[in-house]
Amino acid sequence: MADIARLAVHASTFPELDLDDLLGLLARFDVTGVGLLRDHVARHGLREVRRRVRDSGLEVTSLSYGGFFTAPDGAERRQRIDDTRRAIDEAAALEARCLLLVAGGLPPDSRDLEGARHMVEDALAVVVDHAASAGVRLALEPHHPLHAAERSVLVTLADVRRICDVFGRDAPIGLALDTFHQWWAPDLEAELGVFGGRRILLVQFADWPRGVVDLRVRRLVPGEGVIDFPTLRRRLEAVEYDGPFELEVDPGEGAARRDPLTRLRTLVESYALRA
Repeated sequence: MADIARLAVHASTFPELDLDDLLGLLARFDVTGVGLLRDHVARHGLREVRRRVRDSGLEVTSLSYGGFFTAPDGAERRQRIDDTRRAIDEAAALEARCLLLVAGGLPPDSRDLEGARHMVEDALAVVVDHAASAGVRLALEPHHPLHAAERSVLVTLADVRRICDVFGRDAPIGLALDTFHQWWAPDLEAELGVFGGRRILLVQFADWPRGVVDLRVRRLVPGEGVIDFPTLRRRLEAVEYDGPFELEVDPGEGAARRDPLTRLRTLVESYALRA
């Protein structure tokens, strides 16, 4: 059985709950960490969110999101870089383990995938010193290739590794491994070995369903889909990853969504037994 001491839950798993209810629910089940959204900061203010999280005793395992650097023109790219600087400041104030960065998809009317990846690299060069000064680690999250055009031009661990190598091992840039996006990766074990536990900043758990027919793929509870979580955990242990496992699953519909208590109990049990 998995040790729930490293279990965290991302806020998007319970979108219907306000911040206090979410923190209270997680604490009730001895969940130790929470992945927050910047929407919480926009809604309540940074100081108030920080106070509520501290009162709950939970660790902020991630803050979502910064990035989206692949804008079609320079002015918009600068705006997104400035927004990422603000996200870094928010992550620092919340003492988050990392700030999750999504690269951004192809700019409109563009087919230049490599050019878009260079935009991401160039933007990181602008913000990396600010992150280092703030003590914030930037976690690049490669997405499933289905999302390359619309959401992230970084789709493999190698895409992220190449960027990390540009900045060097001392830079506060690393990998956010989301099983939903990377479970299929043919070189997963080898790439994890290259990253090592130090540069794997966060691991997110969600299962991949069978019978996928379009882009609207639901993030399932571990054990409901096709991913071999025990093998993945052994691989992470082998590279000395010692960080949290953050569950981020779709909230469901109907009665299941209306009962967060039962949903969280199912999540915790599934994590303990199957992940």
